[in-house]
Amino acid sequence: MMDKSWVHLNRVTDEYLVGASNFIKIAAKNLGYLHKMLCPCKNCRNLSHQEMSIVYEHIVINGVDPTYTIWFHHGEDIIEDETDESLNDGEAYNLYTAAYRHDENFEESAQPALDDEWKQQVNDANSHLYDGCTKYTKLSSIVALYKLKTMHSWSDTSFNGLLELISDMLPSPNVLLKSMYETKKYLKKFDLQYEKIDACVNDCCLFMKENKKLENCPNCGASRWKVDERTNRVKKGVSAKVLRYFPIIPRFRRMFRSQKTAEELRWHFKNKSEDGKMHHPVDSAAWDLVSDKWPIFASDPRSLRLGLSTDGFNPFGMISTQYSCWPVMLVIYNFPPWSCMRKENVMLSLLIPGPKQPGKDIDIYLQPLVDDLKMLWDGVSAYDAYDNENFKLRALLLWTINDFPAYGNLAGCTIKGKHACPICAHNTKSVWLRHSRKFSYMGHRRFLPPSHSFRRKKLWFNGKEEKDPKPRVMTGRRIVEELKNFVNDWGKSVKKRKRGEGKAKRDADSQQIWRKRSIFFDLPYWEELSLRHNLDVMHIEKNVCESLLNTLLNLLPTALRGLLPQGPRTAIMRLSVFFNRLCQRKIDSKELMELEEEVVETLCLLERWFPPSFFDIMVHLVTHIGREARLCGPVQFRWMYPFERYMMTLKRYVRNRSRPEGRIAMRYIADECVQFCSGFIKETVDVYQRQERNDEDVASNSILEGRPISKIILYFLFLCNVTLYLFSYNIRHFNYLCIVYIYVLSLTHTYSIFFLFHGKGTTFSVTWEKFGEHQNVEWWSELKKLNLNKRG
Repeated sequence: MMDKSWVHLNRVTDEYLVGASNFIKIAAKNLGYLHKMLCPCKNCRNLSHQEMSIVYEHIVINGVDPTYTIWFHHGEDIIEDETDESLNDGEAYNLYTAAYRHDENFEESAQPALDDEWKQQVNDANSHLYDGCTKYTKLSSIVALYKLKTMHSWSDTSFNGLLELISDMLPSPNVLLKSMYETKKYLKKFDLQYEKIDACVNDCCLFMKENKKLENCPNCGASRWKVDERTNRVKKGVSAKVLRYFPIIPRFRRMFRSQKTAEELRWHFKNKSEDGKMHHPVDSAAWDLVSDKWPIFASDPRSLRLGLSTDGFNPFGMISTQYSCWPVMLVIYNFPPWSCMRKENVMLSLLIPGPKQPGKDIDIYLQPLVDDLKMLWDGVSAYDAYDNENFKLRALLLWTINDFPAYGNLAGCTIKGKHACPICAHNTKSVWLRHSRKFSYMGHRRFLPPSHSFRRKKLWFNGKEEKDPKPRVMTGRRIVEELKNFVNDWGKSVKKRKRGEGKAKRDADSQQIWRKRSIFFDLPYWEELSLRHNLDVMHIEKNVCESLLNTLLNLLPTALRGLLPQGPRTAIMRLSVFFNRLCQRKIDSKELMELEEEVVETLCLLERWFPPSFFDIMVHLVTHIGREARLCGPVQFRWMYPFERYMMTLKRYVRNRSRPEGRIAMRYIADECVQFCSGFIKETVDVYQRQERNDEDVASNSILEGRPISKIILYFLFLCNVTLYLFSYNIRHFNYLCIVYIYVLSLTHTYSIFFLFHGKGTTFSVTWEKFGEHQNVEWWSELKKLNLNKRG
C-alpha cells in the first residue's frame, strides 16, 4: 500500500512536498521508469499523460483528485477481497448494483464485475463532500439538493445559483457539482427514460410496429408531421402529435431491486383480514376470484395486481376545456393500505397529448401499455433483492377507476341516451322528459325483492304495480358475445354533416349501447373478472348532492313553509347515511347486502316525493355502487380522490406552456430518479422528507371513519353534544342563497338542523326541531368568529 497521509495536508508544507516527491519516485519505479504517467491531480483526473515533473507540479498546485483513493494507475496493488468488502458495505454500491443489474442473467450479474470503471464510479459516489465531512458524500449531497429542487419546483437557473453559492461556502476542495447540467449528467445513469411514439392527429393510429416508417396515416391520410396552417408546408421531422410512454416492465423490475420495496410488495400475502371485514382489496371477492381461477399466478406473493385510472385535465391551470391532456396512471394493490394510494406509489404510464380529448379512440394510445400487460401476464425475468434470487414477474390488471365519461371511453359503452347504465345495459328503464329535454331514469322498484310492499303501491308511484324482475348484470362473457362481430372504427371524423344528419345520429346513439370493442378484452383474463370498470363513488356522491341541492332550491317556497315534509326528509337522511356507511375504512360484506336493499328503498321514496327531472343517470348508478363495494372492497382504493390530487401535481410541473406534455415528462423522470436514489441513501443521510400530518397508528380505533368534518359542523356538534352520521357539503363562498340540510343523531334524541345562508353571509340563522318543538336561535355572534371560507 502506498502512503496517502500527506494528501490531506496543507500543500505549502514540507511534509506535503516530500510526500508528493516520494509518490513520483514510487510510481515511476512501479511503472518501469516510463517517460510519462497519468496525472492524478484534480484537474487531469487520470485522463491525460504528463511528464514526471509536470505531474509533480500539478499535484502541488492543484492537489490530488479526492475521488482517486486506490492508486492502481500508479502501481498500487488491489486486494480484491478487501476492496469488494469495502464496496459492499456502502449504500452507493447497492444503488449502483440496482441500477446496472441485468435481470435476464442473474447468475452472472448477482455480483457485478468490479472493473476499474465501475469501482471508480462507486468510489467517486462515496467520496466525502469535503475533507473532514463525515455525514454527506458526493452522491447523497446531490440527491438531497436535487430532491429539494423537484419538491419545490425550483427553476434550473435558481438551482444553478444555489449550487454555486453552496460550493463557495463549503471548504475547499469539495466535490459538490456546480451546475444543473452536471447534476443531470451525473444522475442520468439512474434514470428510466420514456418512449416517444408519433400519433395521427385524428387519433386513427400510432406510428409504431407496421406503421413505424409511414409518413401519412393509413386511415385518414393525415400527415405524420406538422403542417403550417398558412402555407400548408409540411415540416418533415417535426411530429404533429406525440404519445409519451413510460415502460412499466423496467419500472416493476427496479421496484424489486430495493429490499424494502420488495418486502412491502409481499404484504398482501400474509395480511388478509381475520375479523370478517374488508380493510383492503385483498379481502374482497374479486381478489379471491383471481386466486381461485389462476392459482399459479396467486401462489407467488410477488405477482402484482394493478388498478388503472385516467382522466383529462387542463395543464395550463385555467378553467377551460380548450386543452385536455390525459395521463394514464397505475396503482399496485400489493402494498399495505397506508401506502397503497400514496402519491409516491402512483405510476405514470402514458401521457396522451392534447389539445382534444381522445374520446373512444383512447384505445389507440393504450396499445403499448396493453402489449406490456400481455407480456407481464406470461411473465418476465426479474431479480428479487429481498430473497436474492431471480424469478418470473407477473402482473394482472384488476380494474379501472374513472369518472363516468372516462368510464364510457375505456369500456366502450354509451353513457347517455336510453341505455346509459353500463350495468343494466339493455334493461335500463328511461323516460324522455320533453320540457326538460333529457332522459329520466326511474323504475327502481324492480330492484326490490318480489314480495316487497312497494311493488304493489300504485298511488305512491306511477299508478302501476311493478312486476319486472331485477335486471341481470352485464358480465364480461356476455359483452364478448355481443361484440364478437363488432368492427372498431378509429379516428375523428373530419367530414361535415348534412342538414338533418345530426338529429338522426343522436337518435341512433340513444338506442346504441356499444361504441367499440375495448382493447382490454385483448388481455386473456379480462372477460373472466367479476368487475372490470369501477363506478367512481366520489363523482357520484358529488353529482347526487348537487342534484339534491338544486332540487331543494327549486322547492324553496315549500321549504320555507315549515321545512320539508316527513317523507322527503326521511329519504334524504337515508341517502346520506348510505354514503357515510359506504365510505368507511372497514366494511362488512353482510352489512353491504343490507345496504344495497336499503338504498333501493331510499330511491323508491325519492321517486315518490321528487320530480322526474331529479333522476339523472348519476342517481340511478347509486343502486350499483353497493354491489361493487361488496365485490371489490373499500371505496378509498377505488375512487378518484388520489388520482385527482396526483393530476394536480402533474399540472404544477408545467412551466413551458408551448410544450406541456414534454415538461410533465421531464419532471416526472426527475422525481422518479430522486425517489429511487433516496431509497438507498436515506439510512445514512436524512434526506428531507415531508412530515406527516396524521401521526396516529393506522390500526388505532381513534381514527375517524370516512372523510374529515368541517370546522363549522364540528362547532355545532360541540354545542349540541351530538355525533354526525352523514356527509357535510362544504361551501366556500356564500354569494347566493344556499341550503344545507344536516341530519344529526344523538344518544337519546334526533335533531334536524336546517341552515339558511342569505346574501354574502351577513346573517346566519338556525332553526332546529326537536320532536315537533321549534326554536329559533341566533348564533351569528359566535359563528362569525369562525373562518367560513377556510376548509376544515
